[in-house]
Amino acid sequence: MNAEEDESGATATVVFIGRDILFISHIGDCCVVLSRTGKADVLTNPHRPYGSSQVSLQEIRRIREAGGWISNGRICGDIAVSRAFGDFRFKTKKNEMLKKGVNEGRWSEKFVSRVQLNKDLVIASPDIFQVSLGSDAEFVLLASDGLWDYMNSSDAVKFVRNQLRQHGDVQLACEALARAALDQRSQDNISIVIADLGQTDWRNLPLQQQNVVYELAQAFATIGIVSLGIWMSSLLSV
Repeated sequence: MNAEEDESGATATVVFIGRDILFISHIGDCCVVLSRTGKADVLTNPHRPYGSSQVSLQEIRRIREAGGWISNGRICGDIAVSRAFGDFRFKTKKNEMLKKGVNEGRWSEKFVSRVQLNKDLVIASPDIFQVSLGSDAEFVLLASDGLWDYMNSSDAVKFVRNQLRQHGDVQLACEALARAALDQRSQDNISIVIADLGQTDWRNLPLQQQNVVYELAQAFATIGIVSLGIWMSSLLSV
């Protein structure tokens, strides 16, 4: 293994779809989202050393307890993902990483003398989930952070549903979603997998009743507010 290979690492998110159940094994910063009648159900959280989510706070605590530090959202100012395969400089070669940092001028010998790395800073222990699939489950969307850093889960689900309504082709939907992320100026790698669960007739998909009711309620509320404003204005002008 040469020096370049020694620096490399990879994340992995694996999904197994059964008849009425979903199994997920997750390491890294990809994300799995399940569409339930158009509502985005986020099933995983990214393993990152920054953010305010419960998972991120747990990762930050684990890294600090292992003797590491976080600078600008990166472990030792270097890597922005806290669980991965490889990346041995944060595992079995932690001390070599510290010495290399001193030689490169990234930190001082005095600073390193106070650092005690007692555990791996990046780990490869997966989060494992089991999710029940009901009749409302439409599709599973698995994508890398090149998508999620530029599009939220609700917008992504809505985009995919509109695509499947048009042509029902998950490959075309993946390509269109990737282009949409690029249009949002995504600079990262974008990997997308969509699994249609085969329970939805996309060509004849009706509008969701709750959405129609919600939109009507919004319309009536807007009319009411405008009418009230006009009435109050007329009183003040008298």
